[in-house]
Amino acid sequence: MDTLFIVRENLIRLFKKHEVFIMPALRFLLGLYVFWVIYGIGHIHPSLEGYVGNFFLVLLLALGFAVLPMTVSYFLIIASLALQYSAHIELAAVIFVFLLMVLLLYARMAPKESILILLTVISYQLGLPYFIPLLAGMYFSAMAIIPVAIGIFIVHFAPIVQQLVATAPMVDVTITEMPDLLTDLYTALLNGFSASNDWIPVAVVFAAAILVVHAISRFSIDFAKEIALIAGCVMMILA
Repeated sequence: MDTLFIVRENLIRLFKKHEVFIMPALRFLLGLYVFWVIYGIGHIHPSLEGYVGNFFLVLLLALGFAVLPMTVSYFLIIASLALQYSAHIELAAVIFVFLLMVLLLYARMAPKESILILLTVISYQLGLPYFIPLLAGMYFSAMAIIPVAIGIFIVHFAPIVQQLVATAPMVDVTITEMPDLLTDLYTALLNGFSASNDWIPVAVVFAAAILVVHAISRFSIDFAKEIALIAGCVMMILA
């Protein structure tokens, strides 16, 4: 056990010493993964296919994600997602407005915690969502329940979007047709969410686990962090 503590302390010391280089590198790798996944969605308007989707652009966006402020990096993600659904302009508009509201109302004011939105979505793609409450409770504030809940909602939002894409015709939309199409899309989204609200109990369970891990890990007792992780796991298993 003492050896593990020594190794952990050495790793922490090494990380802090080279943090100025490690953090941009980690953000670059994260951005590379995120934009590569985004550009695999593939519902680009035919007129834009020659301009977006190539690997050089993915590298450029990942570099921007690594060096730009997080608010700007999030905007790059939002714009990229909207472009990927540009074949269905009304759906792209709804996605852009929704994610922009998340950015302006939350992520801009809490850039550190808002990274959990992205990590939650990625954890679901990797099949490791139950690590997120443990990570959030251990290294973030109790307010981490908000970005994690947003991430869970987005994960459950994605299949509804894909279903709408599969059923919506790829046609050019005129300005006069846009109000009717947005009304139909709004109705379809409401019906989809009312039929699938299983994200709510998941968000509640994750929030409880985050609070448990956060509270216990702050106790001034031996092995507080280890006990907190075990308690968080037990909480999620029982829930």
